[in-house]
Amino acid sequence: MSRDDSDSPENDRPDEVLAAEYVLHLLDPAERSAAETRLGTDGAFRALVAEWSERLVPMAEEIPSETPPAGLRQRLAAETAPRAPKREPRFAAGRRRSFLVGLLGGAGVAAAVALAFMVATPLLGPEPGPRFAADVTSESEDLLVTASYDPDAAELTVTRAAGQAPEGRVLQLWLLTEDQPPHAVGVLPDDGSLSVPVIPFWGQRIPQGRFAVSVEPPGGSTDEVGPTGEILAVAEVTPR
Repeated sequence: MSRDDSDSPENDRPDEVLAAEYVLHLLDPAERSAAETRLGTDGAFRALVAEWSERLVPMAEEIPSETPPAGLRQRLAAETAPRAPKREPRFAAGRRRSFLVGLLGGAGVAAAVALAFMVATPLLGPEPGPRFAADVTSESEDLLVTASYDPDAAELTVTRAAGQAPEGRVLQLWLLTEDQPPHAVGVLPDDGSLSVPVIPFWGQRIPQGRFAVSVEPPGGSTDEVGPTGEILAVAEVTPR
């Protein structure tokens, strides 16, 4: 799928620079609005913004905390109040990009980058926590089931990319932990994904657990009974 950027206010510089400018709050209102629209639809651009945020965090941590002077919040609010969007002159945009290149390439200005990041961070919101997933694949690779756990949403998403159950049987996903019997997660659908809400008891065990797929009678098995058929594959859970 192609994207026409001919009318986009940020179309004259690489996404790498645009993502850095977004994190540092160097975009004008029209450019920032366009960038935020892309964040909702462009996974590659979203990854660049996340990468720049992660790269700037250590710089911010090296700056000692200081008590801000009285009235700083009011002055910042006045300076950053929304104004009518206007097109920057070409020479002004060029100076800004030259400033950014020097800022990103000079070790001696790490403090300036950290300061800009600390101002921008509250507006970006908290970073999402890590996800945990396992790719349950058979040795013959004719079965591939991905189980992805999102702790923030307390939800497990299960997707079967390959593999079919024998005639008259179903495939069932199990969570294997050190301190509990096998836990029946659910019967895999014939196609599409399965979303399963996760209670805290199991959510605490998923990051150190394993997922397994077994062959079961229609309707699947239960925690009390455990897997009754062949275990087709087992995989460790890892952070993603």
